[in-house]
Amino acid sequence: MAETQAELERLASTDPLTGCINRRAMEALLRNEYERFQRYQAPFTVAILDYDHFKLINDHYGHEAGDEALRTFARLSQQVFRVTDCVARWGGEEFLVLMPNTQRGEAEPALQRLRQVLNQTGVHYRGHDLSVTVSIGARQCDELLAWDRLVNQADQALYYAKETGRDRLVFFQDIP
Repeated sequence: MAETQAELERLASTDPLTGCINRRAMEALLRNEYERFQRYQAPFTVAILDYDHFKLINDHYGHEAGDEALRTFARLSQQVFRVTDCVARWGGEEFLVLMPNTQRGEAEPALQRLRQVLNQTGVHYRGHDLSVTVSIGARQCDELLAWDRLVNQADQALYYAKETGRDRLVFFQDIP
């Protein structure tokens, strides 16, 4: 009985395609991390990553190729990020990374490394090597802002990264 309950809880918090946690589970982690920040002032970083021109992969190779791109991201993120970092499928081709106890100076190299690994690895689908890039928006939590506002600011940084060339990392604090 307990095993069944644990399996149901795992299924309710996991994205079935990528194996990452889902948005609902990540929102709970974000709330907890923000509460820890309020208590101990331990900064953390939130990043939203989005495939550039993802629609072209689906349109040209089909949705199965797009699914493989999402699984590739999940697999590579497990290799790049620390065990304490958490990756969620946030929606569509967007992923959110929560990096607890992590300031920008620690987060930036890891996020850049994932971007570079994805660029170098690409997506392999039915004999095709698809070149892919991602844009990343990030926000370090170092002041009392609601967790959802932090995520919104990381999202603003993501859109700024896309508007200013794609395939890059932008921290909200750097938007002019």
